[in-house]
Amino acid sequence: MMYDDDYSWLPSLEKINFIPGRKYSIKLGNNWNVYIFKEYDPEHKTDYAGGTYEAYLFTDENGHGHGAFGKSYLEDLTSRGLVKVFKEGFSWKDELHIRKGSLDGKGLPILKGNFVILFYDGIDVEKTYDLQKKLFQLGFSWYSKLGQNLLTNKEADSKIFTIESLNWDTSFDTYDQMDANQRNKKLLLVSTVKNLDNDREKERRLSFVFDHDIEVIDGYSLLN
Repeated sequence: MMYDDDYSWLPSLEKINFIPGRKYSIKLGNNWNVYIFKEYDPEHKTDYAGGTYEAYLFTDENGHGHGAFGKSYLEDLTSRGLVKVFKEGFSWKDELHIRKGSLDGKGLPILKGNFVILFYDGIDVEKTYDLQKKLFQLGFSWYSKLGQNLLTNKEADSKIFTIESLNWDTSFDTYDQMDANQRNKKLLLVSTVKNLDNDREKERRLSFVFDHDIEVIDGYSLLN
């Protein structure tokens, strides 16, 4: 006997079952958003040439609008952990897995691989001088012409948001102009932030973390 709430006939993706009326957190582009699953349409019509494709149909979290995600596209997002059943209290920041930094016996940061040193609420560049010097001791230098000269407020007129070094995955079109060997060369990039209250902007700025194998370190924990 099949009950009204038995949705076993709906196709599921890896580790995700889509049930009509249920909310899902999905990262499309730079930000996580909440969507409500509406229905599965195995023959959803395209806007051109009269073709069809397998699609999962969603509304926004208020039940308005509609969006059709192709099966293969949604499978890709799911395989990368970018689709989750919505839970109250969900925070995109938790998905960054930010850890406290640690120092070795010489007081130098322990950096195991690709990394982002994050100052989530920003920090004055002067307060990073000691950290910059420690990174220089580890062999790092600025990607710009500064080399191992201190970054000062002449170059950074806003609060520091991140100091990062990673090998960019240039197989993504978004990063095809970036340096695929930045971390191997021990080169550093810096980003600043002016509007400290714009959480969506901060999320957008950190979106690249989800496309790379990156260790995100709480920068404040490295200042002592």
